[in-house]
Amino acid sequence: MSIRSTPSFYITAWLGYSLAIYTWFLLFRSSSFLWVILGLSLLIIFRCITKGPSSVHQSLTFPGITFPLSRIIIRSSSFLYFSASMYGLIDIILELPLYDKSFMLLPLLISACFLGGASITLAQID
Repeated sequence: MSIRSTPSFYITAWLGYSLAIYTWFLLFRSSSFLWVILGLSLLIIFRCITKGPSSVHQSLTFPGITFPLSRIIIRSSSFLYFSASMYGLIDIILELPLYDKSFMLLPLLISACFLGGASITLAQID
C-alpha cells in the first residue's frame, strides 16, 4: 500500500495546501512579488496532489534536454509548499487571541513533522 493512497496523506496534503493558499493570499494582500512564484508552485503542487508527481514529471519533460529540470521544479515547489504552509500555520497561531502561546510549541512541531512528510512524499517521483 502506497503512502499516497492513505487518507491521512490526503488530509495532511490538503490541509497544508489550504495553509499555503492562506500564505499566498497574505503575500498578495501585502503587494509582494513573491505571490506570483508561490502561486505557480501551488499550481504544480495541486497537480501533484491530484494526479501524482509522475504526471507532472512527464508534462515538464522536454525532448532533447538531459538535465533533470522537472525534478528540480517539483522539489523546489515542494519546498515552497512546506515553507508556505508552515508560515501560514505560524501566522494563524500568532493571530489567536491568547496571552501565552508557548503551549502551542508542541502542536506546531508535530504539525511540522506531518507537513514535512507530506511535502517529501509529494516530491518523490515513481
